[in-house]
Amino acid sequence: MGINYHTPSECGQPSTPRKWRTDRKFIPTEIYGKDQDLDKIEWQAGYSILVACPRAGYKCADCGSPSVHVGALVVAVDGTCRSTPQVWGPSAIGVYFAKDSPWNVVKRRNKPIATSQTAELQACMAALEMAMIIKERTLEQELSQIIIKAHSNYVCRGITEWTAKWARNGWKNAKGLPVANGELFQEVEMKIKDLNEMGVEILFWQVMRSQNQDAENLANSAFDSMRRS
Repeated sequence: MGINYHTPSECGQPSTPRKWRTDRKFIPTEIYGKDQDLDKIEWQAGYSILVACPRAGYKCADCGSPSVHVGALVVAVDGTCRSTPQVWGPSAIGVYFAKDSPWNVVKRRNKPIATSQTAELQACMAALEMAMIIKERTLEQELSQIIIKAHSNYVCRGITEWTAKWARNGWKNAKGLPVANGELFQEVEMKIKDLNEMGVEILFWQVMRSQNQDAENLANSAFDSMRRS
């Protein structure tokens, strides 16, 4: 059984432009219902994982094949750091587009880094940079939505809730101090705006760690290669 590809208008949804979410959140229960099957929301197709169409139980009503929307990619990200309270260590990021995808990103940074939160933001930035390459240089002309999947509360809530408040406060926190990792958050914001101007909506999907193993495994593999070298 193959995969049934279509645009929203081809599955009975209005052909008028879809309004983007102002909160940038991807919330499956609002799209697929409270009893959604997370294993059926994502389907690999070629180099990417596409998000399932919520109609007809995620399947085409005519042929029964998994039904997905072209141009709606799910990208899993994770960043990790081998620091301790006493010693700074290297960090690594993993960006997972799909199994064996050439778009996957694995990077290790040997320069000292303060926290895993910084690495998580760097992984998010790497995903957005790759999304821009896909939009500009490949045949993915249909690309209209990137869903960043992460188990990091810091990244997901930071981008969807906190950055707007920090920007209004001149990138100061509630204590009037500079926001930690403020420069990185601002870089992520600028990259999101760049993609928005190219017609790509960016959403964030916060999941449990167990649902983000692909990206976590990629990040950890950078340390595995370091031990072998």
